[in-house]
Amino acid sequence: GGVAGAVSLVLQAPEFLFRVELGEGGQLTGFELAGRLAAFLWQSAPDDALLDAAADGVLDTPEGLRAEAERMLADPKAERGVLGFFAEAFTLDHLDQLVKDREVFVRMTPTLGAAMRGEVEALLRWLVLDEDADLRTLLTTRTVFVNPELAALYGLPPVDGPGFTAVQLPDGHPRGGLLGTAAFLATHAHATVTSPTFRGKAIQNQLLCFDVPPPPPGVPLNLEADPEGAPPTTTREKLARHAEDPTCAGCHQFMDPLGLALENFDAIGAWRTTEAGHPIDASGGFRGEPFVGGRALAERIAATDDFAACQVRRLYRFGLGHLEARSEEAAIRELAQGFEADGRRFRGLVLALVSHPAFRAVGPLDEEGDE
Repeated sequence: GGVAGAVSLVLQAPEFLFRVELGEGGQLTGFELAGRLAAFLWQSAPDDALLDAAADGVLDTPEGLRAEAERMLADPKAERGVLGFFAEAFTLDHLDQLVKDREVFVRMTPTLGAAMRGEVEALLRWLVLDEDADLRTLLTTRTVFVNPELAALYGLPPVDGPGFTAVQLPDGHPRGGLLGTAAFLATHAHATVTSPTFRGKAIQNQLLCFDVPPPPPGVPLNLEADPEGAPPTTTREKLARHAEDPTCAGCHQFMDPLGLALENFDAIGAWRTTEAGHPIDASGGFRGEPFVGGRALAERIAATDDFAACQVRRLYRFGLGHLEARSEEAAIRELAQGFEADGRRFRGLVLALVSHPAFRAVGPLDEEGDE
């Protein structure tokens, strides 16, 4: 009984459930920095070498902290941290329990969601860990990683083995980059039909850090009914009502024109040319510029400064474990400028973040600049 009581107390202690960061003089201690660094880069606890570095004062300087981060990034456990960040950024965990109507989508199987997630993770390993490429390549690459199930879904020649094979898409193939993955397309769709609104909102939120607010209370969400008696035949026709209603247009103007460019992909990410017997119009608009199709959309997003700056902001939140305060905007801008100057390489951004004074601070700064 005594042992059970002691164990129960330990398991409920805040120090067991959370990484407690109290610091000294507004700065994290060496051991607190070791915990933050291990959680950030490995999603795990510090190893002996990192604990020794903390005990010896190595982590007390930006140079020592950066050196330990370089060592940790060279360790295979760094894959867990990198993939963990992008899994959160792109909501890849939703694929673990992907639900689609199997009567509508005969290709939907119990293993398809895991295959979709595996493709994005293989793409990230290649671009971020192996190639250390410009992060914008994630949107524009013509390389996909497919297993036999995804190859069939994408209309590509069969591949061998249960793993993922890198395939270079042929010229003219409409797929490519993150927006062309079944993972993105299926996650942001309904069980039976697509949702340009969901897809457009995900692009604004995940790629551009533009948060679209939820619809106000009382707004009708049923786009099937038509007060004049003529039901719309395509998703584009249904969404046209958003543009006509001032209550909806204020927000939907930022989502629908993006998602409509992906309408050639159904709710599990397979290619289609018609909807309800009507040809699909995949034209869209991005910041007043018209285009057609998902690849054109991805190229326009990659060409902006906002995509790279958004990923800097999201990594800042992930690494420090909190939403930024207003006083931290200067630090994020500084990191974004360095990221651009460094060729938008993810590894360099990670090292710049851990070397920045903000990484050592205890919690966010308030609006007056005090910790």
